[in-house]
Amino acid sequence: MKTNERMDETEKKYNELTAREKAVILNKDTEMPFFGKLLYEDRKGTYICKQCNAALYRSEDKFLATC
Repeated sequence: MKTNERMDETEKKYNELTAREKAVILNKDTEMPFFGKLLYEDRKGTYICKQCNAALYRSEDKFLATC
């Protein structure tokens, strides 16, 4: 690939996903309430997409929805 050309969709490299990750990321499934491994995560930083490493949101934007 030349450096000035944009990669088309077939050339992009994605991280391998588990079956559950595919269900959530690709098929818009959701986790069961109050069971996610990040439920009580409080470290500062930016959450990234498991598939493509794109920045999703900052830790300071997280809130407890209680629903």
